[in-house]
Amino acid sequence: MSDPFDDLNRISLVLIGDEVVYRPGGGVALNPPIKAWADHSDANIGFGNVAGTTPDPTVEVRVIDVPVPSKLDVIELPRLGRSFHPASWPRSPDGRHWQMTLKRAAT
Repeated sequence: MSDPFDDLNRISLVLIGDEVVYRPGGGVALNPPIKAWADHSDANIGFGNVAGTTPDPTVEVRVIDVPVPSKLDVIELPRLGRSFHPASWPRSPDGRHWQMTLKRAAT
């Protein structure tokens, strides 16, 4: 018997989630691309009288799609046209998702 909450989350991701290209260990991309909840926003930081904006996107992916994240993984966000590495990946309170903070990959 399947979990109705997991089924609802999966269906929601398929319908309205962001498609991301996930390359475990920086290698071959998962096929098909996975769906994730992506926050493409920037973080504002300040240093005394100087302020700046730094890209600090986050993605939330299902544990079933990415069983073991690594800092070597590469996540491409097509909407931004950039590649990132996971910087941290705590689990969501329900344990079903990785909540990944991303850092831009060197080009």
